[in-house]
Amino acid sequence: MAIEQPIATDKQNDPDHSLSHRVIANDDAASAKTIVASTGGKVGIGVDAPSASLHIKAGGTPAGSAPLKFTSGALLATPEAGVIEFYDGRFYLTGTAKQRAIDRTCGVLVSTVTIANTDVQTTIYSETLSMNAPKVGRIYKIHCDGIASNVANSDDLSFYVYMGNNLLATYAPTLNTYANSVWCIDFSFIIRAVGTSPTGQYASHGEIKLSTFSGVYSTLGAMDTTVANDIYVQAKWSAAKTGNTISIYQGYLELKN
Repeated sequence: MAIEQPIATDKQNDPDHSLSHRVIANDDAASAKTIVASTGGKVGIGVDAPSASLHIKAGGTPAGSAPLKFTSGALLATPEAGVIEFYDGRFYLTGTAKQRAIDRTCGVLVSTVTIANTDVQTTIYSETLSMNAPKVGRIYKIHCDGIASNVANSDDLSFYVYMGNNLLATYAPTLNTYANSVWCIDFSFIIRAVGTSPTGQYASHGEIKLSTFSGVYSTLGAMDTTVANDIYVQAKWSAAKTGNTISIYQGYLELKN
């Protein structure tokens, strides 16, 4: 720990010179100052010249080098405006008088995936939920969309939505010939209970649109929340032909609570 002498501007602007000293904690293993508290109420962590009330250095890729980390703990019994809290895998932000979980998005697809000339059930989108990630009241929402074409009325395209090994929904629209028709899947489920199956439970709802077809479903199911689960969407053509093709343009998973 070291205390630097106040600079001239500090002496001029602060009548109590003792309060204008820069308090510095040096890390013996690093050349940079680790904590700097300077005049004006600015504190720097890993920053020599803080330019905000709290200025934190950039993070890195190695474990233990994140710029900011919260430890899970009980939420305030009485919410306080402007507070951020972390508990049971959720970040909470209080705007006025209510603690609300912060929404997150993951598994964002950034390149087109195309399936053509095959009658094998094939994954077009997937994202993994780590073990114990599902919490009671947590909402997951999947969105996928793209285009599809077939070459004959009898060439049907089927969609399958899975949670782990559980087939949640099957869509098998029977349509006429279509070319570059837009399709989309919007699927959501709420965790109702956690634990091994059948204790772990969910309620789900989904909708698919392809060309002139629109189908919906709603169901209850069981899942094992204590293991990792893949949420994935698969597609399958009834016949393998060059003109039978489906492409996915967008895919992502939202965590809503």
